[in-house]
Order: sequence, then C-alpha cells, then structure tokens
Amino acid sequence: MESLLKNTSSFESELLELKDNLLTLKGEEKKIPLSKYQHHLLVCLINKINSKDDIIRYLWGECDYRKKENGYNQLVFQLRRLIIRSGISTEVLITLPRYGLCLNPQLLVRSHSDKADMKNIVNDHIAYL
Repeated sequence: MESLLKNTSSFESELLELKDNLLTLKGEEKKIPLSKYQHHLLVCLINKINSKDDIIRYLWGECDYRKKENGYNQLVFQLRRLIIRSGISTEVLITLPRYGLCLNPQLLVRSHSDKADMKNIVNDHIAYL
C-alpha cells in the first residue's frame, strides 16, 4: 500500500484532481477535504483496485475481514455523504453489486485509451453479475 500511495498521492485528469487530501471536481469548481482513509480509498479506485476484498486489504492490511468489512461500508457511506453535502453529483462513486466500487469512468479520463479501459472495467463487472 505504501508504494501505491507514494505513486498516486496526487492525481489529475480533465475533470478530477486529488492532491493533499483534497478532492477537486474541476467542472463543478468544488473542493472537498478528505480524511486519510477517504483519500486512500480514492487512490485505490484511481488505480483500478475495485474489489471490496482488495480495497480492505490495501486499507487495513491482512486482518479479521468481518470487522473491517463494516469499516469499509462506513467509509464508502461517509465518502458518499461528503460528496452529496458538497453538492456534487451522486454518480461519482458507482457500486458494483456483489463485487466492490469504482469511480465514474468519465472522471478518470486522461486520454481515449484510459476512457476505453475504464468502460471495459465497469462493463466486465456488470457482465459478471
């Protein structure tokens, strides 16, 4: 997790910027301060770590899964609530039923190939269900 966080502690696309525990959606000119774990969750999602199991492992390491599953659920709930309170679209986070979570692919677009990759991730998970 440390190397993942060092390599992606900041991120910028056409619509999204994540830097110093601050999330900015450029199109809406909104800046949202994030907690450490909210920032880490977004780093996971930006790096296409979308499985709930993998996210839990990255955030809390090897641990009692049942105890941390509740922490994961609370973290996702709190991040969604923060996004809604900031007046940003609720479509930022997309739940992948029985699998995990991803960011809206439109927010991660850096190039046409990135856009295709993110659409494939979402479509693959939906097809799996």
